[in-house]
Amino acid sequence: MITNTAFIRLAQIDLQDRAFKISTEQSLSGLVTSIAEIGLIHPPFLIHRKASSYSIVSGFRRVQACRDLGWSEIPVRLLPADASPLSVLSLAVADNAQHRELNLLEQARTVEKLASFFPSDIELAAYSGCLGLSFNQELVSRLKRINQLSSPILDCIRRGCLSLTIALELGKLEVKAGEALARLFEEIRPTLNQQKEICSLLRDIACAEDRLISDLLETGEMHAILFNKDYSRQQKLKHVRSFLHKRRYPWMSRFEKAFEENRRALMLPHTIAFKAAPGFEAQEFSICLSFQTVTEFADQIQTLERLPDNPHFDAIINKRFADSDSLY
Repeated sequence: MITNTAFIRLAQIDLQDRAFKISTEQSLSGLVTSIAEIGLIHPPFLIHRKASSYSIVSGFRRVQACRDLGWSEIPVRLLPADASPLSVLSLAVADNAQHRELNLLEQARTVEKLASFFPSDIELAAYSGCLGLSFNQELVSRLKRINQLSSPILDCIRRGCLSLTIALELGKLEVKAGEALARLFEEIRPTLNQQKEICSLLRDIACAEDRLISDLLETGEMHAILFNKDYSRQQKLKHVRSFLHKRRYPWMSRFEKAFEENRRALMLPHTIAFKAAPGFEAQEFSICLSFQTVTEFADQIQTLERLPDNPHFDAIINKRFADSDSLY
């Protein structure tokens, strides 16, 4: 597309027309300083849309920065007034994509704007390659769903607290619950797998107790954890996960505590490591011996031979509680 270079008065540029805006970046401090010291290296792209007024195609932040500096006019690259809407939008997307990697919201905004030009996600995905992007049909579909999320969740995405996968999961929940979880994740910053775990636990607990997820997040226990000033972010995350696990698997949590108490009561030397299956999901235990001499090995064997007669060992193997015969 052929463009012409010209100087345009800032008063003629319509900052309210955001038909081609892709960027979500709001801070201007660094850009203002750069332009003030070095000048405007890359003139923004404009198009003449109505009498004596120009719309920005690419370079919204550059135009605003120049206004903040008190400039009266700036150099620009003018697009033909009769350029097709798709070609103009394509230039806006490509200009952004060639300078940096588009963030999640910018990708979603790009898909939203391109969608009206393509009858299917397959065609839109194929066209994205021409713009320096690498969308596939599935990603296009998921990005469309991002645009339907509530503002609080979108704000968390913007701040880098939520991935695409988790944001879409929160969108499936009741609005209040999704927004509350987004705030929780921003507060305690769990990993992606931990976010998935917390979502899954909350869904299961809500289903089992016939309660709303938003109600579970407002319990006194959760508030006590999240508003404890003595807890670090990592401690809050640890306690939230522990609380949800105990709420979801009360018997298993009690057995875990009983297992630790009985294992300590066995008074095994540090050279004998006695472990249960991860999560106590299998009827399987392991014992690992560490020794340096034949004598040490013989002593450990004698210790192991006494275990079957130990009531604490029996309680572990048969998964017995103090208040119940057996876990199963």
